[in-house]
Amino acid sequence: MRKYVELIYRFKKPFIFIFVLLNVISIVGVTQIELSSDFTIFMPNNSPHNDTLEAMNERFDSSSQLIMMLDYKELDESVMEEISEFRYFIDNFEDFEYVNGINPEDFQDTNVFWESINRLGDNSPVVFEDDTYHFTFVGFPSEGFDRDSINEIKSYLKDNDIDYAISGDIYSETEIIEYILTILLIFPPVALLLVLVVFRSQMKSLKATMMSVLPAGIGTLWTMGLLGFIGEELSIISVLAPVFTIVIGSADGLHFMSHILEVEEEGYKRFDSIVHTLKMVGIPMIITTITSIFGFMSLIFLRTDSIKYLALTASLGIFFAGIATWYVLPLILSTDTKVASKRQGKKITYNFVKKLWGYPSIIISFIILIISIVFLPSIKNEFNMLMIYKDNTEIKENFDRVSKLHGGSIPLYVYVETENRVLDIDYYTKANGLVSELRESHKVAKVNSGYEMLAIANGRLTGNVSYTDNEMDQMIIYNSLNSNINVPISELINLDENVFRLIVFPVDLTNETIDEIETIVNKHNVSGFNVKLTGVQTVMKDLNDIIISNQVTTVMIALIGIFLLLLITVRKIKLAIVSTIPIIITIVALFGFLSLTRISLNVITATMFSISIGVGIDYAVHFSSVFKEMRKKMKTEEALDRTFKYCARPIITNALGLSIGFSILMFSPLQIHLYLSILMWLSMVLSVILSLSLLPTIINIVYKKA
Repeated sequence: MRKYVELIYRFKKPFIFIFVLLNVISIVGVTQIELSSDFTIFMPNNSPHNDTLEAMNERFDSSSQLIMMLDYKELDESVMEEISEFRYFIDNFEDFEYVNGINPEDFQDTNVFWESINRLGDNSPVVFEDDTYHFTFVGFPSEGFDRDSINEIKSYLKDNDIDYAISGDIYSETEIIEYILTILLIFPPVALLLVLVVFRSQMKSLKATMMSVLPAGIGTLWTMGLLGFIGEELSIISVLAPVFTIVIGSADGLHFMSHILEVEEEGYKRFDSIVHTLKMVGIPMIITTITSIFGFMSLIFLRTDSIKYLALTASLGIFFAGIATWYVLPLILSTDTKVASKRQGKKITYNFVKKLWGYPSIIISFIILIISIVFLPSIKNEFNMLMIYKDNTEIKENFDRVSKLHGGSIPLYVYVETENRVLDIDYYTKANGLVSELRESHKVAKVNSGYEMLAIANGRLTGNVSYTDNEMDQMIIYNSLNSNINVPISELINLDENVFRLIVFPVDLTNETIDEIETIVNKHNVSGFNVKLTGVQTVMKDLNDIIISNQVTTVMIALIGIFLLLLITVRKIKLAIVSTIPIIITIVALFGFLSLTRISLNVITATMFSISIGVGIDYAVHFSSVFKEMRKKMKTEEALDRTFKYCARPIITNALGLSIGFSILMFSPLQIHLYLSILMWLSMVLSVILSLSLLPTIINIVYKKA
């Protein structure tokens, strides 16, 4: 360590120049960061439903929809004219391939209008409910559709004082960019400030406190700068990486600066204080950095690219924060910057934790385990688009408003490949049977069928709403509908590929609903009539179905890896085994908490288990490492007492810093971030209490005779 510090002192100016240069380059890189709203990041690898979705999208323009609902209390000529003007606006909107909806100008009088509407049934774009006329337009976006497109439509509706609601998967994807930007610009600095406040309450010097969080801030800057230069995008998941880096990466800076203050109070000069600090906490800092990184890296075994990217990004940030602690703090201190203060930090007594030593900690641990294990079988593993947002967000309010009327705002698709000519009446009969059974299900709100459109169009010509078996008549009707931009039948029935699709609106997006609909669909899958259910939610369900099995694997890998790192640190297998017990109980308790609170285990909440292992084990590492050194000089009980006095304050301070730092996520517009904050609080509280009560209790039992 002395040679390293001598190197810092000898080449102080070049190191400072490199430090400044790295920061300038990183700032330039940050300005090049791009944001991604693509929800395909949630898709698991090797998803059967995703394969079907891709096959369907190859034969039809898109599965994405923008639902625009206009509401009116009265229906008169001025309203009909206003709707006609809106129809003209969206028909000429360049970012739509086509728009499905009513055009009042197509009807001569009101009676004809309502007769046509009533004939459409589930395909009707107009509904009268709760004394309100609801006009629904469904736009199918082109490749150029983005947030500016949404804003242009919203501006038109607001400028014309129209009561509206916008929904659909494409709306959710484009609007979330604003949320991501808010999180990126506001949350990391606020998290840094919160950690600073917590650390300041326990340290004697404001300057030392600021220096303790500096490496985490630098690590975040370097990480974001690198991502900007290599062209990586930040998504709804990876945008949390800066917060993780700041909150988790600040631990090493706290340990380093706390020890600097302590040894300088003992009379050490600056050079010697840096050397002594690195000798005492240098290796533990490396180990805790590695354990935190390992916790994140274990997430790569979850079969979704979004989590893999978060794992890599957060790991990189924590690595850079660790490097900055070793590089930046000694460099700043080498300039003889004064960090000591006469102000005394608030002395907090942690004897309440020590009172749990012995039977109380064992009893508490057993109660936690029993309750968690009892409720574990009822754990949910739901995840869908609507679970992402809080109820008071505009996106969620619009989704709920559209869903209340139509029974659903995010559709599923029944994709069917036929062996022969797709317009044959035999396929109409089979499709009609499938549609009828779907409509009978209480899990389905409505179904849109291209065959029904053909039958309705035939009724206009013959006066009898039925499907014709005359091939020439079929083609005439098909071509007539296909030339009408209001009802592009080719987006439901593809003649060239002999495939068609049904649009199914489920009453909700739960796994139970998807399973029941898929059971109905699969019953109609026969030779020459290949029927499959697909859609964004079915792909997310694939992720739900594998998340629990993958989660067990991920947790086991993380625990094994952490145990090996712990064994390398303490070099005693008995002490290493004992030290993993608190984190194992914490993980079981997290599963139990999810069951009790009905919070779903999904691609978001699953991350907290590996993070908790990587971060929570640090407290056991800290306690066990110090105990090992203390026990060389004294008996077990005395060593435990000295270890507690030495470790309790920094461990609890760090845990408070982590928990309060993550509390900023409670103010996120996204519900999933609120859950992460709650789970972090729970895991930190349990990890600290168990590491400072149960761990010394077990150590005392194991080493009592020594």
